[in-house]
Amino acid sequence: MEKWLARAFLWLGALLVVAWRLVALWHPHPAQTDPAAIRHAMALMGLWFLVCGVLTALRVPGRLAMLFGWYGVAMGMHWGGPVGFGPERVQSVQLALYLVITSILAQALFLHVAVAFDRPRSPARRRLTLTLVYLPSVVGGVLFLVQLTISGNRSLFEAFPILALAATLSSLVGAGVWIARWKRASRVERHARGLTRVAAAIVVGWLPYTLVSLGLDPWPDYSGLFNLPMVLEPTAVAMAVFAHRRSATESAGDREAPVANTSD
Repeated sequence: MEKWLARAFLWLGALLVVAWRLVALWHPHPAQTDPAAIRHAMALMGLWFLVCGVLTALRVPGRLAMLFGWYGVAMGMHWGGPVGFGPERVQSVQLALYLVITSILAQALFLHVAVAFDRPRSPARRRLTLTLVYLPSVVGGVLFLVQLTISGNRSLFEAFPILALAATLSSLVGAGVWIARWKRASRVERHARGLTRVAAAIVVGWLPYTLVSLGLDPWPDYSGLFNLPMVLEPTAVAMAVFAHRRSATESAGDREAPVANTSD
């Protein structure tokens, strides 16, 4: 029953993202400054995040794949930008929800996927991990909404640095976890678990994005182009999740093999 509900909510999230992307194509938010071609390219990248996440969650059993599925849903909503229809106040509410979901929740899920990729931990360790993963996002989201409530919608972009700080913290820690795992692993393990692909995708995909964030992009009017290399990330992580499941299945078979031999 729990598995059925999880898949049902995942499909619902995927359908909402597709509807969001279609509306955003025709009614982009006024805050969107990228040319239409770049917005459409980033929307396609968001759909690729969605496809990788949902297909992985449906094909691979387990909590790790489902977490990656929800990460794909959140990033599918992120790339391509917010929608902008209705009165100004409605647009502000839409943008606030978009920023909360795609700026901090998505990166918290990215960090959670990175942490959950390791072997299962004790219940106490898992509770501590969940607290450390989502606490910055919860605090950042609450502070963001409190400032909006106190100051009004006009402070939306003034409050955005709070979200950006929480999202950046989660994303940098998540990237660090992946890189550290790649560094600790042996050459055979890197290949078997797909860690080299993930590390390369993070470096190649995030480096241009970081340059844009620091204002170092050579074409400010086309800064959205520097986001497109991040399309490598969902592909690499999806392959790693499949490899992780295959490795876990083989390990379980190896543990059961001696028992089978003694019974002959």
